[in-house]
Amino acid sequence: MQTENQNLEALVERILEARLSSLVARAVEEDVRRNEERAREFSLLERIVRVEEELRALREIQISILREINSRFEPIDLS
Repeated sequence: MQTENQNLEALVERILEARLSSLVARAVEEDVRRNEERAREFSLLERIVRVEEELRALREIQISILREINSRFEPIDLS
């Protein structure tokens, strides 16, 4: 009887270990996938910020050029 209980306990332990191993592997895979998605999102956000900064710089250059052009044409308009 005791050997049957030991065999049953060993069987249950093996089943639980296999199931736990499967669950842990699945959880790790899901975590890795989520982290990769977050890293991709972060990378995209960084790129968006850089593009916005570049657009702002180009806008400032454009405004500067327009001011310079206007200042050059002001004396002509007064004549």
